[in-house]
Amino acid sequence: MGRDVSRSTLFPLRCIVPDIRSALETIAKLSILKVGDFRGKGQRFPDELTPNMHALTQYFQTMDSNSRPSITSQIKPNSSFVFLWYAKEKSEAVRENDPKLIFEGLVALALENGTFDVRESIIIMPLLSNSSPKLGTDSMDLFRRAANLAQSKALAEELVRFPARREESKSIRAFNFSESGSGKEFTYIGRS
Repeated sequence: MGRDVSRSTLFPLRCIVPDIRSALETIAKLSILKVGDFRGKGQRFPDELTPNMHALTQYFQTMDSNSRPSITSQIKPNSSFVFLWYAKEKSEAVRENDPKLIFEGLVALALENGTFDVRESIIIMPLLSNSSPKLGTDSMDLFRRAANLAQSKALAEELVRFPARREESKSIRAFNFSESGSGKEFTYIGRS
């Protein structure tokens, strides 16, 4: 049984990532978390983690390319699920009618950097790609910009290739997802 982490002590509701030291501290805190810590907490990304993940993705975008490996190298496979989960949550940007959230989800994938398995990142890509035109953004451009942030060559290549795939091989249906609801009720549902 997973331990019940007091996320409020790990993650205060203020953003804590103004510099490299704070970014590394945030990643160290994230590395403590396990999937079991969220058992019974619902399917939504925990509100307590959102400000920190938002700050981390914003900071990662501003770093120079030589400094980014100092961040991505600290993300371990056992905690990479947090970044993938956050990216999936951002794919539902249609709820907020905020196109910037699509890119934030792609940055979360670049941060995770294919650490667990690049195929896990690919599973999230159709959701981000599907939401992008709903919000009037250019998927090709967003994915290419995220590819420039990725440190993993394999992930960068997939980010460039994904939006150029044939429609039937990049659709949410091809990845066993469907849409449900609209506006604030919009969500993606994984199908068995």
